[in-house]
Amino acid sequence: MFKKTAAAVAGVAVLSALGGAASAQASCSASTPATATYADSPIDGDTGLAPEIGVVQASVNATCGYTLDPGVLDAMLVSGDAVFVHINTDGNPSTGSPTFHGADVAVGTLGSTSGNVPPVMGRWNSATSKFDFAGGATLTPAGVGGFTASLDALGIANPATTTVEVGSIY
Repeated sequence: MFKKTAAAVAGVAVLSALGGAASAQASCSASTPATATYADSPIDGDTGLAPEIGVVQASVNATCGYTLDPGVLDAMLVSGDAVFVHINTDGNPSTGSPTFHGADVAVGTLGSTSGNVPPVMGRWNSATSKFDFAGGATLTPAGVGGFTASLDALGIANPATTTVEVGSIY
């Protein structure tokens, strides 16, 4: 089962606030801090089976750090659970995954019997029409199912209007 939470509002608000905070085509060294939230329904997790997403929080700090916490209400992801975050890094719905409105990057966190596995980043491969996680960067966990990464690591160049979608599966 798949539960998709449209957290696009949070992603657009946070990253649009960056508009030009870092110089184009250069590594990001400073950004305008911004935070946005999206409140998901607390009772739509497929009768309690899928990890329940609460309040999605997306933020960018002054040193180009991007954090997304999907606000998973469960204490941890168990074996078979997963949370995926899809990010349209360039704001263009025609690039990236057509299923996820042009998402160029996906970050997945898998549950296990020994606790949460660190999130791993995959990039959209237009040749295979799939997200490629092979050799993907392991990101720093943030909350349950969330992550922290630099804007550069995510491939977000400024200025860019981006969107975010969060989903959980069991």
